[in-house]
Amino acid sequence: MPEEYELEYKEFDAKAFVARLSDVKWGLVAMAACCFFMAFYVFVTPPQGGRGLFLITPLGGAEGLLSAVPWCAIVMGLAVFFGSVASRSPRTLGWAEPVLGVAMLLAGLWALNFPVSLPAFAVTYGAMGIVAAFYLLLVALDMYVREAGQWLAVLAVAGATWVLAFMSLLGVAGLDGQLGVVALMLFVAAWGFVYGALELTQKPAEA
Repeated sequence: MPEEYELEYKEFDAKAFVARLSDVKWGLVAMAACCFFMAFYVFVTPPQGGRGLFLITPLGGAEGLLSAVPWCAIVMGLAVFFGSVASRSPRTLGWAEPVLGVAMLLAGLWALNFPVSLPAFAVTYGAMGIVAAFYLLLVALDMYVREAGQWLAVLAVAGATWVLAFMSLLGVAGLDGQLGVVALMLFVAAWGFVYGALELTQKPAEA
């Protein structure tokens, strides 16, 4: 075999791999994962209740989705806080990222004290979209400050998320279309967090 086609063997460096993982912006990765999951979960849930796709959706339909919001906020708050603290990459706008994580956690714990009411669905998920848009705005500003990637792209995603959130608040699509608006809102926001995580993750030092 010609020498130029021979593959160079490199020993796997577990220490370097773990160090590289610690550079990942885990707070943004967690937000992206939660948004993707909730977008899919909302999309496959029948608005009026009953079993949906893959039989994983709540029987209560929109009310069941509403009851999941506090737990979603708790999980995202914990993931954002510990993800931002654990990562060696610079935090988004200093301590704004862990503070936002604590705020989401407290909001989720506070929401557990209220009964589930279907009329509150549009307002609750609209508020969730506004929080996601605000977080994306912080990510865009941090990218601008650090001159990392195309911050205007994340700003555009934040704007689109904000518009969809207000569409949810206003209930313009009715109950049947409301779930589609919410699913789209979360799906759009998730891609903003993905791009932010890729651009703000600390790059390895060049040899």
